Amino acid sequence: MKRVLFIAEMNEIVKNMNEAMLPYFQVQLYIADAGMAGQLLHIFQPDIVLIFLSRLSRADVMGLNILLRENANLPTVVVGSMYEFQTYGLNIYLLMIIHCCCAA
Repeated sequence: MKRVLFIAEMNEIVKNMNEAMLPYFQVQLYIADAGMAGQLLHIFQPDIVLIFLSRLSRADVMGLNILLRENANLPTVVVGSMYEFQTYGLNIYLLMIIHCCCAA
């Protein structure tokens, strides 16, 4: 079973996404904290990382950005609006991540 590290701030959407994935994947839901996420990457050894930008702090996103650069070979999907990508200064082409633009 594929392992998914799901990084997000808990809300109803995140709860529903987590529940929808559980029958198909081994999911580790993690509240964004870049310092601890690095340790969790080594412990959980995910096959893919899913980051939900909604309600994350700028500091958390910047820390995750550094973590993703350090683990560039790890497939990552970042879900957020264009506004969130622009606000956090994420460059999807340099990071080689997938941008899913959601209705805000």
